[in-house]
Amino acid sequence: MYYKHIIVIGASAGGVNALKSVIDALPADFPAPIFITMHIQATLTSYLPEIITREGKLPALHPRDGEIIQASHIYIAPPDRHMTIENDHIRLTDDPKIHFCRPAIDPLFYSAALCGHATIGIILSGMLHDGVAGLLAIKDNHGTTIIQDLDEAEFQNMPKYASEHVPIDFCLPTKDIASLLIELVHEKK
Repeated sequence: MYYKHIIVIGASAGGVNALKSVIDALPADFPAPIFITMHIQATLTSYLPEIITREGKLPALHPRDGEIIQASHIYIAPPDRHMTIENDHIRLTDDPKIHFCRPAIDPLFYSAALCGHATIGIILSGMLHDGVAGLLAIKDNHGTTIIQDLDEAEFQNMPKYASEHVPIDFCLPTKDIASLLIELVHEKK
């Protein structure tokens, strides 16, 4: 299925509610794939695909390694695996932890920045600074950078650190992020 844009979202502590708020407002025919990396302990079972599917109109899943990317789908990094994009396929690896995390946000963002599609990178609530280097790569490759409004974020560290180190295009509450995504993927260029 053809898609022009790729949406990548990084979240950590406090990120589930932020994700639900963004995803809930997206239509079932949203014309881009969405990739989410959220920090989760390797030993825990992730119910995030079920939560996101229940909250929104788009199907969410933990992908298989090598899966072909489809528009109107949400792909969530499974516990203990980095998720990257390679030639319109999803790659899952057990490469070393980055920022003490696997899955980490930076590998996803780096791969999205270089994938050849118009990339929109979003940092939501979370601790530490994972995702900042990847968000900078997205910006350096002419992508769009978005962070959650600091007053709204339950944990400000990730969006705040991003705002201090990356030229940010938009800093918005989550409900406005969804509206912006709809507008951006429908822009004529």
